[in-house]
Amino acid sequence: MIIYSGRVSLPPAVYEAARVDGASQWKVVRRITLPMLKEVIAIAFILRFTDAFKFVDLVYVMTSGGPAQTSELPTYIAFQRGIREFAIGEAAAYAIIIFAISAILVTLFLQYMKRVMRAQGLA
Repeated sequence: MIIYSGRVSLPPAVYEAARVDGASQWKVVRRITLPMLKEVIAIAFILRFTDAFKFVDLVYVMTSGGPAQTSELPTYIAFQRGIREFAIGEAAAYAIIIFAISAILVTLFLQYMKRVMRAQGLA
């Protein structure tokens, strides 16, 4: 929905100019739409990435991690160690590792987006 909203807000004159120039649909998407939506895609990525950590309740209610632990997520494992097995130290270690990995990934992604925006003259 976020990306769709960004796509709808793009100026139609750019697409008309590309059509007049004879650009194929693939070139329009690759050379016009995606570069103009980079910031919107970045925001959508960060929001979806952080939302992925909120699925503990769904996994617990629907499958309890099964069959054969195929639907276990790192956050569900931390929950299981802390609440079900009462291994608080292990659950805290899982939570710290999850936080560190997500912080590193978000930081790297934000640095990449800052570099892209600087190259475009936006920052």
